Amino acid sequence: MQFVNPNASDSEIKHFKEEFASWITMNGFRELIETLSIFLDNIFNVCIFISNTKSIVDKPNKLINKFSQKGIEGKFTSLEELFNIKIIYRECIFAINKARNCLAGQ
Repeated sequence: MQFVNPNASDSEIKHFKEEFASWITMNGFRELIETLSIFLDNIFNVCIFISNTKSIVDKPNKLINKFSQKGIEGKFTSLEELFNIKIIYRECIFAINKARNCLAGQ
């Protein structure tokens, strides 16, 4: 299997390497954000479960479904507003997400 023309110039090979590095970095950032999102879903579920044992939460499944549809920023905000959970590296996470979006051309 061959991906690159064996007669490719040094500048073409350099360009391929740069594009590949960008693609790998973008995918790494995406995986990081998606995994964090799943982690936040689990934190929210535990918070809802604990709150529900005290009969504080009305319609917990609806809240869980709504939360899971939010982006990272919305999830951070919900955790802070509903459960007073402060996200100390919030701006760093947003910067990673913005960098991923830039690499993806969004």
